[in-house]
Amino acid sequence: MPADLLDASSCIRAVQGADAVFNLAVFGGGILRNTREGARVFTTNVLMQTHVIEAVRMCDVERYLFPSSVCVYPAKLEVMREDLAWDSPPDKTHLGFGWAKRMGEMQCQLYAEQYGIRIAIVRPTNAYGPGDNFDLNSSHVIPALIRKAVEKQDPYVVWGDGTSKREFIYSADVARGMILALEKYPVADPVNLGSGQEISIADLTQLILKLSEHNPSQVLFDETKPIGQTRRICDTHKANKLLDFSAQVLLSTGLRNTIDWYKQRHMTVRGKAQ
Repeated sequence: MPADLLDASSCIRAVQGADAVFNLAVFGGGILRNTREGARVFTTNVLMQTHVIEAVRMCDVERYLFPSSVCVYPAKLEVMREDLAWDSPPDKTHLGFGWAKRMGEMQCQLYAEQYGIRIAIVRPTNAYGPGDNFDLNSSHVIPALIRKAVEKQDPYVVWGDGTSKREFIYSADVARGMILALEKYPVADPVNLGSGQEISIADLTQLILKLSEHNPSQVLFDETKPIGQTRRICDTHKANKLLDFSAQVLLSTGLRNTIDWYKQRHMTVRGKAQ
């Protein structure tokens, strides 16, 4: 049923009778929104998490999954291991979001301790897939690059200098990891979900252009725009050991699925507009 997670009573109605709750709602986006709307990002996410977990407690829901984020990790930490998350503040390009997720993790740990709720916490790396947000004002890097490629933008503009490295994980792998975490490790202890596939933004750009069959006359890297952290890679030993989890979808396969989905959506929208 539809629910407004900023309204406490709406959250209670939504979770009544549930055996488990996956709180997948989030207010965020790419660097643009996170830097311009840091206060709104922080407050909205903290309020939604608070209302949902309190509803879970009031309705005696047995299990709860909280999706945290690799944005909780310190700015200069290149390889992200779960126990290093609080060593220093998150990167300034997602400060509000990173702190909101940190507060959510702490809240989960306190609720598990005081009320005995079985809670799983996962920290997915950069997730992508069909159904993603393709709004260029608030999207992450993969949907933004795919939209520009499918729309045949030329010059083709990429934020930053292309040197920063990221690890991306397909949405179906994230979903499977969340289910495993809630089944096997509901102890309010964060677990990374990563793919182990590292790629620079420059190489990602070329891969998306190839898969989208777009060959622009110019690919421009806009170095006036922020690039975020230079490297952000997950340590996934904990997920491998405790959940028997490893990502199954290769980046090229996941990108092709996402591009095909967006092409169909794009053509449908264009057809309706005409």
